[in-house]
Amino acid sequence: MPPKRGLDRKIEKKPEKIGKWPLLVSVFKEEGVEREFECERKYVPKRLLSEEELNTFSQGQNREIEQCYVLAEDAEGSQHIFRLRRTVQESEEGELLQIVRKTKVPDSEGKTEIQLKFPPTDSRALEFERLWKKHEWHAFRKTRYYIQHILPNGHTCEIHYDIHHKGALEGRVRIEVEFTSDADAIYVHGYHGVQPVLPEWIGQDVTGDERYSGKSIARRGLPPAAV
Repeated sequence: MPPKRGLDRKIEKKPEKIGKWPLLVSVFKEEGVEREFECERKYVPKRLLSEEELNTFSQGQNREIEQCYVLAEDAEGSQHIFRLRRTVQESEEGELLQIVRKTKVPDSEGKTEIQLKFPPTDSRALEFERLWKKHEWHAFRKTRYYIQHILPNGHTCEIHYDIHHKGALEGRVRIEVEFTSDADAIYVHGYHGVQPVLPEWIGQDVTGDERYSGKSIARRGLPPAAV
């Protein structure tokens, strides 16, 4: 029987050793990194936005992202997932390389995103490219549009409208909404008589469905399209 190809092919690799890679050590030990709280929910679109709508809603704020995951184990043998990204934003930051590890925040729906990022001219870029070649599953590409949305309390949440590219993922859309606190996230379901406040084109909440996680997309692609 011929080997499976494409996004359904399961790739099994021996985990990397965190201690072997200075970049992973920095993120794992939180040395010289940025820390950011995120409370995130995932959605599929109720309808697809036109290019004109995307440019209007995002006010031209978008970023090209190439993403993969590296599995690595610490000195005790526990395994950890690190997300690697190459990003390009022409209007502001240019091209960046990024390594992220997420940790759960106790008594919260949120996570702490621990990240290290630098331009490809940085001396660490060579190690990053070597590490990229060790990725588990498949790398994928997407264009992310950033849409600011005002909540009833005056706070802002950020909608990430992701259009995937390449192969079976071409044209597929997934939406993430990032809140700055658990209290703000309550508004998506309605709270104290307030109706849910996300735009009408945002569809089903799939936050608890692991098929829509970044790791699952890298391994199996996205479930069949709803629109």
